[in-house]
Amino acid sequence: MTTTGAGSAAFNPLLRLHRDCDGHLDARSEAVRTYAFGVPTDEALDLIGAASTAGVVEIGAGTGYWAAMLAANGVDVLAYDIAPAPSADNHLFEGRDAWFPVAVGDEAMAASHPDRTLLLVWPTYDEAWPAEAIERFHDAGGQRLAFVGQGPGGVTGDVRFHALVGNLDRCYPCALGVAGHACTCDVQPMWRCTHQSSLPSWGEDPDRLQIFERIEDPEQTPLATERSSPVAGGGCDGRPSGLTALRELGVLGQVWTLTVIGFCVARAVVVWPLLRRYGVNPWWFLAIDIGTAPMYGLGQAMGVKLIRDATRPMRDALPWIAALLVAFVAPYAYLLASAGKLPTYVILGVALWIVVFGAFAVGRLFRDARRQSTEVA
Repeated sequence: MTTTGAGSAAFNPLLRLHRDCDGHLDARSEAVRTYAFGVPTDEALDLIGAASTAGVVEIGAGTGYWAAMLAANGVDVLAYDIAPAPSADNHLFEGRDAWFPVAVGDEAMAASHPDRTLLLVWPTYDEAWPAEAIERFHDAGGQRLAFVGQGPGGVTGDVRFHALVGNLDRCYPCALGVAGHACTCDVQPMWRCTHQSSLPSWGEDPDRLQIFERIEDPEQTPLATERSSPVAGGGCDGRPSGLTALRELGVLGQVWTLTVIGFCVARAVVVWPLLRRYGVNPWWFLAIDIGTAPMYGLGQAMGVKLIRDATRPMRDALPWIAALLVAFVAPYAYLLASAGKLPTYVILGVALWIVVFGAFAVGRLFRDARRQSTEVA
């Protein structure tokens, strides 16, 4: 199987498939087996190409899909995998067509091509070889690293890998008491992120490309235990910014946000006839109700996202939880403050509504976070 052309949807069947199914999880398994774990975009391919004047060496290439897309963009690529498609030794790609010639080779091959950019696409979760590959590559004089996958707390690479690329601001196994993961307190980052691009993802979990440059003297880089933030360059941050995090909410988070906005609009319309009876301006109530609806929806979606991320401290989620509570209370606070003379039963009813449904919203946030964390595990 061969491919020609650039990384646009016309010559990128995986990107086209992702768009056609809107990233639905039901299509992911077959997409991974036929193409790749990560979905390449024009921007991602251009970023890798710009950083790879001497070409790319990919380790863990699988079917060679990313290698094929890069080659179609004019990048010279060497691809390796311990059991490339259609090898029977690889249960993911057994019997599958290869998109690009992938030679048999492991992480040791990274050190054989220090002049090229090392590419790792969805390196195996919680295995040592991704970290070993980037260490060997650095020791051999490698200058550029391209990583496609999820950030800390995701399912690509292990904690040592993320420590070596500077994506951690602390040793999480020690800070959170996470059993089964090696301590990274003494791991010096070898790589600094310079560029980042969000990629299409399946379901809620965000996917991204990061480009790294070597740190010449890792000993001069503060340890994670001595830093207040991940190691980053001018083009990206190891921990997504607020805007990036919002873009990475995923389909379910976006749908939930829109559903909440729709509910708030419907609520304002339903109570409209009753507002004037008690001296409340329905237009102001509608403006406040709709104006705070996005904050309410995003507060809950982002709160769930951050609470379930084992690498993020609870304090990162607190502003979103606070925004959720403020957005929830604001319309009712206006109702109580602006009404003429409300009957006692109405005041008690509004207060009870705030307490009961406010507690329900916060409780559901933590419940969803625990459930999704269990599903990911």
